[in-house]
Order: sequence, then C-alpha cells, then structure tokens
Amino acid sequence: MSGHTGSVRTPPLSKFVTKKLRSWRSSYQRIFSLHSSYFITIDPADFKETNRYTYKDLQTVKIDESNNDEFTLEIQKDKFKFKCKHRSLLLTQLMRLKYEDQAASTLPPPPPNSP
Repeated sequence: MSGHTGSVRTPPLSKFVTKKLRSWRSSYQRIFSLHSSYFITIDPADFKETNRYTYKDLQTVKIDESNNDEFTLEIQKDKFKFKCKHRSLLLTQLMRLKYEDQAASTLPPPPPNSP
C-alpha cells in the first residue's frame, strides 16, 4: 500500500466517489476519504483501503481546465489522475485540511505551566 502511515483510523470528515484514471490500463472507481490528518482511497468493491497519505505527502494539485471533473495529485514523486463530478468540493476540502495540518504543525508549543 503506497504511502501507508499506520493502521490508526479516524472517522472520515467527507467521502467522494471518484474514478482513478490510468493511461495504460482501464480506469476504476475509488472512494476518496478525507480525514483530519490524512486521506485515503478505498476500493468500493470490498471497502479495503488501497492508499493512505498524509497531507504533508501532497505536493501539488492540478486541475484539468478542459474537463471540469478531472484533477491530478502529485504525491511524493508520483502523479495520480482522478475524475469526480464534485471536484470543486473535494479539492476545496482537501486543501483546507492540508492548510490546517500545516498550521497545526507550525504552531509553537504551549508555554509551560507556571506556579
């Protein structure tokens, strides 16, 4: 499983039905599930997790301007192309969670308790 960061699961904040597009073999459906500190893809045939990534793994997001449903994620050094009829909502939530994750990791530690 690519990008697997452990087996701890938190409840999803949102889920989207997507199609993972491949140039060298047929496309297939995936559930794109957004969580507070990571996102996963799930095979809808058996509901098994197929990939898990942290928001830090996500390098870039590119939209296909010629197709309102398609977008490409660059994760680590790989590129994954998806199609989703709710692309705008999915990407808005994905980027919001990435930003929140970045902001949480850059916050200074709380001051020590003083007597």
